Order: sequence, then C-alpha cells, then structure tokens
Amino acid sequence: MQVLKNILFFVSASIFFCSAYAWICTEVANRGAVMFGDYGFSNCQTNQLSPAIVEGDILGVIRHDSYTAGDIVIFSKLGQSYMDRITGINHGQLSFSSTAIYAKNNSTASIITAADVTGEVVSVIPYLGFILSYIQTFPGWSILLGIMFLTSYNLGEKEE
Repeated sequence: MQVLKNILFFVSASIFFCSAYAWICTEVANRGAVMFGDYGFSNCQTNQLSPAIVEGDILGVIRHDSYTAGDIVIFSKLGQSYMDRITGINHGQLSFSSTAIYAKNNSTASIITAADVTGEVVSVIPYLGFILSYIQTFPGWSILLGIMFLTSYNLGEKEE
C-alpha cells in the first residue's frame, strides 16, 4: 500500500512541476520575468551589466508606476525581452545605455516607455540561474524527477 501511495505522490508531484514549468516558461517568454502581482523574478541571460549582474544570476523584480534614471529594468519590445539601465527620460520615453541594440531603423517600434517595462531589478541571487537553466535540460529534468522519486519512496517502512 505504501508503494502505491509513493507512486501516486510521485505522479501528482510530476504533473504539478511540469505544469508550473510550462507556466514559468510562458511568462518569461512573454514578459522577461515571472510576475506574481507586482513582484517577480527573472533569470539573467547576458553579461551586459557585468560585474554587478552577470549571466546566471536570479533577479528580484518589482513593478512600479514610474521609473527614474539609474534604475535597472527589464522590458519587452517587439517580442524580445531586455535588461538595461535607464540613462534618461524625455517626454515619457526611456533611454538606455545600449539604445542602439533596441532601435530598428528609428521607427516608432523602437520607442520604449514605462508601459513596456516589466519591472525594476531590486535584488540579485548570484549564479542560482545556472542550476535552474540545467533543470530545463533533459538530463537536469531527469535528475530532478529521480530525486523526487527517491525521496518519496521510503525504504525503511514495512507494509502492513
């Protein structure tokens, strides 16, 4: 009976984690960060703001109504997510230290406003993102599921 309980636990936990994983991937693809209300997190994919923020860091993100020069923000434009430091604000348009990366032929699509900003980066957890990125691979996912199965199977308990 205990073995059946362990298998049911493993299956239900696997379904939960697969669903959570799919939701997180969708959120990151759409907004650059997973947001829970005004708070969220993101996995840094670039060394653009090195040495303060490097690839593999987990970033704590908070959404505000307005932003100021010097804020490091995550924003989405043309279906792509970016992270950069705001260098100035002019008539509601934000300018960044790497504006040339986001500009496409000086079109209106390259204009970035506060509405495009997902949130401000307020905290950094160094290198945890490498572990989360590894879990997204097939070997990493297999190891995670194996650990879940082994910890749910209690070898020391006898069936009655």
